Amino acid sequence: MNNSSYNVELLMSELKALSDPVKAEKMKRFFKTGKGEYAESDIFWGVPVPEQRKIAKKYRHISLNELSELVSHQVHDVRHLALCLYIKLKKSPNHRLKNTLSFI
Repeated sequence: MNNSSYNVELLMSELKALSDPVKAEKMKRFFKTGKGEYAESDIFWGVPVPEQRKIAKKYRHISLNELSELVSHQVHDVRHLALCLYIKLKKSPNHRLKNTLSFI
């Protein structure tokens, strides 16, 4: 396993450890995941957003390849965390994201 995959696996295991099935069910209703609704295929782990932001802060040095992998993940919580990471990277004084929205 290369270092990039290792970072993604660590991040995702930390995120998954914070999952809350009760909150996930609420999120599924809020985001309209029923048959024929706009988020029909979304999967939720129910990780609270403040916890996602803490993980994003910890992994703020993640590579763009890793970020790209996360932003295309099937789980909503992972994609949201990827966007939190993107914002952290973009706001950093030495950000390396000039014109990089094309990775999404």
